[in-house]
Amino acid sequence: MADDLVATNAHVVLGVPRPTIETVDGAEQEGVVVAFDGVLDLALIRVPNAQFDPLPLSGEAPDGTVGAVFGWERGPEVDPTPFRVDRPVSVRIEEVAGTERISRPSWLLAAEIEAGDSGAAAIDTDGNVIGVGHSASTLGRSVGYAVRADRLAELIDRGVNQNLTVPNC
Repeated sequence: MADDLVATNAHVVLGVPRPTIETVDGAEQEGVVVAFDGVLDLALIRVPNAQFDPLPLSGEAPDGTVGAVFGWERGPEVDPTPFRVDRPVSVRIEEVAGTERISRPSWLLAAEIEAGDSGAAAIDTDGNVIGVGHSASTLGRSVGYAVRADRLAELIDRGVNQNLTVPNC
């Protein structure tokens, strides 16, 4: 991934064409959504002049893979959420900014994913991104999922669009 791109879930940037990215040191930078896929629930944000250290993507996450989800936290404290990949699943859900029911290939995570963790990197113990985390409410409880990193790689390979119009809510 380019050193000026941030991956997140599409539902996180829905209606937000110029999101603000907070870096580890607390600095805020304005970004531009340059890729949006409502079926995959993935988006890419370009942060001009950023020089992030890209993490490697892994298309593999065998059952039992462990790591941490690095969700949004205001301030300098990092509070990762541990996870274990339970199994690959196809999540039946409406596409982002649409009404069509689709099936999204994901990892089912044994984790305490909560509001604010959407769009977070799910990173295994080798430092590889295995997916982009999010939760879904099922029968009144939160279930943790991660859109698989191979889907993120596909979005990156499709390229970016500097003149992208982000759908509204």
